[in-house]
Amino acid sequence: MPHGGAQFTNVAEAKRMLRHEVFVRRRGTSLSMSMQAGEQCAQIACEAGLFQSPSRIIACHVSMGTEISTIPLLSIALGCGYTVLVPKMGADLDLGWGVLRSLDDLLRLHVPDEVAVDRMEPSLFPHAQTRRPGEPEGQTYPPEALQMCSTVIVPALLVNPAGVRLGRGAAWYDRALRFAGPQADLMAMCWPWEFVDAPLPCEEHDVRMNAVLTPRGFTRLGSTGPTRAHTDDPSCDSPAGEPDE
Repeated sequence: MPHGGAQFTNVAEAKRMLRHEVFVRRRGTSLSMSMQAGEQCAQIACEAGLFQSPSRIIACHVSMGTEISTIPLLSIALGCGYTVLVPKMGADLDLGWGVLRSLDDLLRLHVPDEVAVDRMEPSLFPHAQTRRPGEPEGQTYPPEALQMCSTVIVPALLVNPAGVRLGRGAAWYDRALRFAGPQADLMAMCWPWEFVDAPLPCEEHDVRMNAVLTPRGFTRLGSTGPTRAHTDDPSCDSPAGEPDE
């Protein structure tokens, strides 16, 4: 994982190496861990007031592979009466948005078999730019739809207190997040050990986060430093056999 004071002379190569390390470590996770972590994230999000916004519109990714499950979070949002936007990829890899309308749609979108793909190809993840999460049927709204959202939740492989986020490499979310409103919470969701207090490689197109959600807590990032709300449950601290770093 990144070390303090690291200098990235080749940003693309540094990102590739970090992705390799992340997927190797994620092999210690399981589908049950993903669901449990998702339930913890959903509870923490409720306690942090995520579902108290007057806008009543949020956007959130549909989890895939070894990501923390977003099923509990999306389920709560639907149950609270929110309009929930989820990604819909265009043919040219531009990111549009579809409306998730029901729990049936939510369960249909979840594809547990994709967990194995992240474990089988952890080093270079060659299909990162072509693999897609489940998408709802119906109308596809343009990237500008994100302007209506009070909160936008996206997956992260790594994120640091400066808001630098490392994704899978397709730049889907970096392109989409440029359409978010200036007051929106841009929230990275990741495993606890992927929220790192260290430099991360960053390019001009990379959009910085202003909040982080893990099974250990919610952290709001800002110029005065991160503000954390943690849970004491250590059950999702690290995959089996992996020490915390």
